[in-house]
Order: sequence, then C-alpha cells, then structure tokens
Amino acid sequence: MAPAQQRPLPPLEKPESKIAPTLPSQFFNSPRIVSTDFGAALAQTPPLTFRLRTRGLEACYQVRFRGERPEAARLAFPGEGGPAISALHLAWDPLSRVHYLFFDGGNESTRRSAILREAGNTAKASVSLELGDIDVSAASDAACESVSASSPIGQSKWHEGDGPNAGSVLARVEVSEERTRIWGWCVAEGYGGASTHGAIRNPDGGARHEWNLYSYVPADGNTVALALVMSKDWIDPRDGRVYRFVQSASAGFVPLEGEHLAFRIEAGPAVPRAIDVAVFAEKEWPGCASHAARRGLAD
Repeated sequence: MAPAQQRPLPPLEKPESKIAPTLPSQFFNSPRIVSTDFGAALAQTPPLTFRLRTRGLEACYQVRFRGERPEAARLAFPGEGGPAISALHLAWDPLSRVHYLFFDGGNESTRRSAILREAGNTAKASVSLELGDIDVSAASDAACESVSASSPIGQSKWHEGDGPNAGSVLARVEVSEERTRIWGWCVAEGYGGASTHGAIRNPDGGARHEWNLYSYVPADGNTVALALVMSKDWIDPRDGRVYRFVQSASAGFVPLEGEHLAFRIEAGPAVPRAIDVAVFAEKEWPGCASHAARRGLAD
C-alpha cells in the first residue's frame, strides 16, 4: 500500500510588524531617548525657580511641576499685600529640555507666555507685566520659598436642561498638512481650567506615534493657551535599539473668536511633514465634535 502523499502546509499568516521603522540618517544626531524610558523622563520635571520683582523688591519661589499634565502655582509679588499671579507649567519636552509657561494675573494685561529652554544654570525666561517682572530658571536656590503646584480646575456655567458640555468653553483645534486636516480635538474646558488630550496611532503595529495637546482657558474664557508635544519611535540601525524622538511647539494666548493659526511645527524626526495647528471658536458641543472628527481638505 503506497504511503499517503505529503502535502505542504499552507504558509503561516505573516503577523503585522511591531518593529519601528529605521531611523533616517539625517536624524542620527537629533535628541532621543530609549522608548521605554520616556514615561519616566516626562515625570521627572526639574524644579523651577521664579523671581518676581517690583518697586526694587524681589520674591523668590521654587516650584516642582509634573511634566505629564498642566499644573499651576499661585505666586505673590513682593511687598505687603503684593498682587498674586498664577504661574502655569502647561507642558514640557524632556528631550530638548523645553518648558512651556503661561502667566495669568486675571486680565489680558497680566497674561503672558514664556518658553524656558534649559541650557545650564544661566538659562532663563523673562516676562514683564504691569505688576512687575518675572524671571524663571531651572537653577535651584535653597533660599527660595517652596511652593506646591496643582492642576487648575475650571468652573462650568451649567444650568439644568443644558446639553452635553454646556457651560464650558469650546475650542476646536485642528492639525493640518498642506491645508489637509489630519487630526482634530474638540476641547471643552471649564473657565480657568486646564487639561490634556492625547492620541496614539499604531499602538499594536508599526511605529508608535503619539500626540499630546495641552490646553488652558483663563477664567474669563476669552482666550486659550495650547502646547502640542508629538513623539515617534524609530529603530537606530547602528545599535538596533528603539528610540523615541519628540517635537513640540506652543504659542501665546490665542483669542477665542473666529479662526486663528496658533503655530506651526516643521518636518523632523517626530513629524514627517510640516503641520499647522489652528484654533476655531465653537458655541455648541455637537457641532464642535463633528467638525473636529472630519478629515480631508480644510475649510
């Protein structure tokens, strides 16, 4: 009796690749971190020193913020009964060591933004307000008063019977490449509140690409502060390890009326093509959410 004929087994289905793409040579010298270490680096924000000056007097504070979410500290200018201001650490890029800071004294004339780029103990960011001058640095000073920071909690002007997210400040944030919408968020923020909005693409296969949008709306609801931190994983062919690369940007307080181009991020290791970030004022949640979800050509 002849033996049964052996038939070849069908080829196994090829699993989806979970390996990051190979890093292009032009990014070999770009700031990076081992991908698995990024979360810890984000949380290890160094304490910042704030020096507030007015009428020849100085007050010094040291504040430690958490890098993964917006936080604010209440700081007073020197002198008896000196006015206070909210110092907001909106976001930071732990690879480039860049902090995105906003100051809010309660009205338009006392609001400013600043970017602190760490570059040794001499690096600082400065702003001038009608209340006085503020210098910020990452240089530690044990003589400064230690101040705690916390997440700003916004207040909603909600009334019974209102629809979803009624009583909140609505801002539609769109990300576009060459005037083609590729992503959007509908930010519903309480008056005086801050929050984080994220998105992760290809979490189970291919390159990991994460976008984190940080927002803050002052108590009057007339403007919004934004920062966008984008990261992407690449494998370096020189050692075979997976690294995370980051690009980030921010702008000053953006008016919440009509449409405004907030900022632009040029092409780089985390953003394959230059993107524009625009802000649109919205009045009701359903329209804001549906507009933010649309993809394709921008209006």
